[in-house]
Amino acid sequence: MRDLLRPTKLLRTGAARCLLRMAEPVAVGLKLGVPIDAGAAVRQRAEDLSRAGMPLDPVEVLTTLQLPDLVSTVLIAYALAVGPGPWVAAIGIGSNIRPTRQVALILARLLGLEKERWAQDVGDGFSFDLPLPIVVTMGAIFGLFGLVTQRLLLLGLDGSTTFVLSLSGSLAVAAWFFELIRPQLESREEYDQRQEQLESRE
Repeated sequence: MRDLLRPTKLLRTGAARCLLRMAEPVAVGLKLGVPIDAGAAVRQRAEDLSRAGMPLDPVEVLTTLQLPDLVSTVLIAYALAVGPGPWVAAIGIGSNIRPTRQVALILARLLGLEKERWAQDVGDGFSFDLPLPIVVTMGAIFGLFGLVTQRLLLLGLDGSTTFVLSLSGSLAVAAWFFELIRPQLESREEYDQRQEQLESRE
């Protein structure tokens, strides 16, 4: 009982630490010689500490969109468009999956454009040049998936916008590097020329 009455023991208790933290504005005001309403300062400090300890509101996290969130969304969308190659390569698995090709095929079928030259090139596995409306539509699709992924990451990481931005930047850099080193798709013209050369040699 005597030990609890000693100042050094009292300062170690959680209640004493809370009281000291709430009294910080009063101490600062006294040091600066500024008149201060001690009761109001303590109440404000208590409210700030209470809000800091409260769990994040998922609705607020998911509906608040700022510039770092937009940047993260664009970076994640790019990484999704490149595909899973960088991540499976890290465990020794090769992958040449191109989500842009799959999405282009789906759009061509939905819009009835399977006979278009670009749609045939996509379906046959050649390199392709998409018309602008299809590019815009694909950008919107990957942007939507990027936004959903960014929101889920933000919610899972307790609203840490900075960490999500760093993570999305790392994903985009890895995707960009993978896109540089993986073989590019052959065009239909290049394939036809190569086939003619092989036939002429025979």
